[in-house]
Amino acid sequence: CFKLNPYEILSLWKQDLATSSEIRRQFRQVSLLVHPDKCKHKDAKAAFELVQKAYKDLCDEEAKREADATIRHARLELRKERRKLTSKDN
Repeated sequence: CFKLNPYEILSLWKQDLATSSEIRRQFRQVSLLVHPDKCKHKDAKAAFELVQKAYKDLCDEEAKREADATIRHARLELRKERRKLTSKDN
């Protein structure tokens, strides 16, 4: 099943360094942009629900650890793939 990165949804680019206060601040900023009462886009409600889910996932320590592990694993796999591609070029 495809999972979206909760850090990217909340525009938190330094995931390892994101504190709970930074997560909360970003949630408030992003949620104001897509809140259905503030944004009249037809998909605003779905976007807001996605932002809420990302925030809840990052507030739950177990879900946050799982997301961090998944992202770390994906990065390692990507690095391995890049190394293979660059070694074939040489």
